[in-house]
Amino acid sequence: MTGLIFPHNKLIMKKNGGITPLTVTYTDSSGTGSNSSSYSFASKSIGAAPSAGQRRFIVVTAGALGSSPRDVTSITVGGVGCALLTTYQPGGGGFHRIGWVEVATGTTATIVLNTSGTMDIAGIGVWAIYSDTNGISVRSEDGGSVTTESMDLNVVAGDVVIGGHINYDAGAVAWTGLTERFDLDTNSNDNVSGADATISVDESPRTMTMTSGGGNRFATSLAVFQPA
Repeated sequence: MTGLIFPHNKLIMKKNGGITPLTVTYTDSSGTGSNSSSYSFASKSIGAAPSAGQRRFIVVTAGALGSSPRDVTSITVGGVGCALLTTYQPGGGGFHRIGWVEVATGTTATIVLNTSGTMDIAGIGVWAIYSDTNGISVRSEDGGSVTTESMDLNVVAGDVVIGGHINYDAGAVAWTGLTERFDLDTNSNDNVSGADATISVDESPRTMTMTSGGGNRFATSLAVFQPA
């Protein structure tokens, strides 16, 4: 699928060593088969607090599936609302979406996923991205709602890529071009999964693929973060 591109005017500076590469740490995940429109995941690890000269951004991959079309209304980390990227929705009902927010203090937080109606299953993945004092921005994003989602995006050394997935009855997930960090069975073969990559060389494009089993509903989203 063709991704959404967010151009950045500091690419030349970055290639010349003017911008500090991002670092990323996968910190936690959770999944549930409970019916709800507000999922609260308590005491989730959000990684070490940033050191002097650093900023820390928490990235949450969030998905939920149900019997009717729904979407995210908010994702909060410790009560602070995330910026939300594109929603990818399968036919029948549900979504997968990525949110991110700067969190300067603390090592754990309650993460709340609110939806526009009752869902059947839900799950999240949590990452901490560390930058210099300039922070981060989104270079591009991609996703979709098929069994095998192939995502081709341009990346630059120093970027970080984070992806997530949710499915009904499709079971375990395989990722290529990213390292899988979790794959949870929330309810009898209904899985949530997440993966990431730290980019060390420029690629135009880098192909990243999520493959799940048979099932009947899927949603995947992926974002490339860059130094600001």
